[in-house]
Amino acid sequence: TVPVRQDDGRARPGAASVDPGTRIPRASVTDVERLADQAADILAKAREAALEPNARKTLRKFSLTEVAALLGVSTKTIQRGLKTGELPAGERAPGNRLLFSLEEMHALQDRLGLSPARDPATDKPVILAIANFKGGVGKTSTTVHLAQYFALRGYRTLAIDLDAQASLTTLFGLLPDSEVPTEETALPFLEGSATTLPVRKTHWPRLDLIPANLSLYGAEFALANRQNPEGGFRFYRALSLGLEPILANYDVVVIDTPP
Repeated sequence: TVPVRQDDGRARPGAASVDPGTRIPRASVTDVERLADQAADILAKAREAALEPNARKTLRKFSLTEVAALLGVSTKTIQRGLKTGELPAGERAPGNRLLFSLEEMHALQDRLGLSPARDPATDKPVILAIANFKGGVGKTSTTVHLAQYFALRGYRTLAIDLDAQASLTTLFGLLPDSEVPTEETALPFLEGSATTLPVRKTHWPRLDLIPANLSLYGAEFALANRQNPEGGFRFYRALSLGLEPILANYDVVVIDTPP
């Protein structure tokens, strides 16, 4: 047997010895599947612990002062509407504070004629791609803050995660490896096997998401492979063509790109 040694060459105290002739048994498919299941279970428990007391992300409520500031009106304007019953009543919190959900704030915005939603017949949506050749420079942070800012202001917003790391997807409380099937990402459309881009709701009202998972690593190869077989196909037009049928539903589209 050979004693397990430290970096300085001395035997580590209390360390077990390793027999050089001992072979580690091969791992079977069943062993790997069991380990994968255990890892997924640990990941799910870690997420539940991080999101306690709720298993899913939720959005906080906003005070009357915050709502007035976001809508650009005085608190008295809102209070007058509440007295007449013309506006959503909100919720009374301890200390007689009045709180509103984001849905209620949007309803207030619509009732007061302050909605920023565009007219699809006259205005085109704004499409923003957050891009950089380098990773780790804040693309995802910029994307999620922009998307949530626009939704908070009442714009109908779509966030698109095109990065296989799926950090944007994770920030919305989704587990990319277990809760986002590949068919619910942009990959099937970019490959040419789907005719529409999948869109799902988030815990933010007026903010939808096209999520990502690890399979998006193959998107660039899939786009290149379509060049020759599909006459007239242009890889740089694929995403814009996929967005055309759904753009009428949004005022702003924010895209998180891979490096």
